[in-house]
Amino acid sequence: ELIFCKLFKEFIEINGLKELNPTYFELLVAFAFWCFVKEGCTHAVVEVGLGGLLDGTNVINNPQKVAVITDIGLDHTNVLGETIEEIAVQKAGIIKPHNQVFTYYQDEVIQDVILASCRSNHALLQRIDQPEIEVKYSYLPNLPLYQRRNWLLATQVVDFVVFRDGLKVLNDADLLFSQSIVIPARLEKIEIDGQYIIADGAHNPQKLQAMCTSLKSMHPNSSITCLVAFAGTKEPTVRQSLKVLREISNDIVVTEFSISEDYAHTSLPCQKVAGIAREVGFEKVHSNSDLIQALGSLKNAKSDIKLVTGSFYLIAALKPYLGRNI
Repeated sequence: ELIFCKLFKEFIEINGLKELNPTYFELLVAFAFWCFVKEGCTHAVVEVGLGGLLDGTNVINNPQKVAVITDIGLDHTNVLGETIEEIAVQKAGIIKPHNQVFTYYQDEVIQDVILASCRSNHALLQRIDQPEIEVKYSYLPNLPLYQRRNWLLATQVVDFVVFRDGLKVLNDADLLFSQSIVIPARLEKIEIDGQYIIADGAHNPQKLQAMCTSLKSMHPNSSITCLVAFAGTKEPTVRQSLKVLREISNDIVVTEFSISEDYAHTSLPCQKVAGIAREVGFEKVHSNSDLIQALGSLKNAKSDIKLVTGSFYLIAALKPYLGRNI
């Protein structure tokens, strides 16, 4: 943290930077790239913020760049487009001339978009089949199912870069260590007073399905209570998201949030979401617009597992309180 603050203080004082009036995201992206150069970084993993084509990170035109496209679903439709094809175009926008591109086999419409972008950019495409590479790793049960899928794709990218650039080959111990890294708000387990709260930022039906499938495989016979809130932009998919959650739970607490970064992010009214939850089959539905009181209801639930999900903004707002006795 001290290194971060020291570097940021130096960065923010660069002449002309403040006059550009960058957004919060733009500022951090520029800061990251500045740090990479300053620290002599030779390789960097850069994840886009939203989409790809028009994202603030999409300024890397080096032909040595490796473009990695994970599973694509309907998300951020108010910005990226209302169809899978439109969203795939945004995602494939990270592909630049002569890049190496890695992705899983996906729906035909997605594959067509990615292949077209590769052809127009003279990029080389490697489409990965998960079962073919999964057999090489006997220690995958350490990971939830959806993280397993992402990890397997990442190993193929690392293998390529290691071979291309003459880097040290990762051994089994290195690979096992990579699986031990805790990703915040991705099936993150938080213990308090002998009980577990799991926080996962899944916020659309595709991501929630992946999360629920993983959770069921890890805790097949456990009862689950959910604490949820959905951003206002997610209204078109809320019903389907709640149907997915109903597959693993019959008890839900609905709340609200309001967070500001560059823009305000406000959740759907909890009463509205609660009404939809009843319609899709939840028998126990509790609604409380007060975040802390809603969290208290979750902690008092009699279920084996308490799950906070539906929005990263919800988890960000609750994170200071998840490990406290309230």
